[in-house]
Amino acid sequence: MAKKVILKLADAQDYIDVSDNFTTERFERFATRAQETPLRELLGDAIYYLLYNDLNEDGVPQTEPYIKLVNGETYDYDGDTV
Repeated sequence: MAKKVILKLADAQDYIDVSDNFTTERFERFATRAQETPLRELLGDAIYYLLYNDLNEDGVPQTEPYIKLVNGETYDYDGDTV
């Protein structure tokens, strides 16, 4: 099964100039490595895996808390703002 990629090339292009030589496939390899280590460490295993399991096959979150998290919003979880 292919890995689900949260960060898309189009998302990055909204904030930085990306060379035309940087293919979607190459970007997804980078994004997958970034989400498997730094993002997982930042969120903690529990929230990371809840988010990952909520993604559809295109890497798009399906429920409100994770949609908000991926789009840069905050929410409350167990008394803490995440």
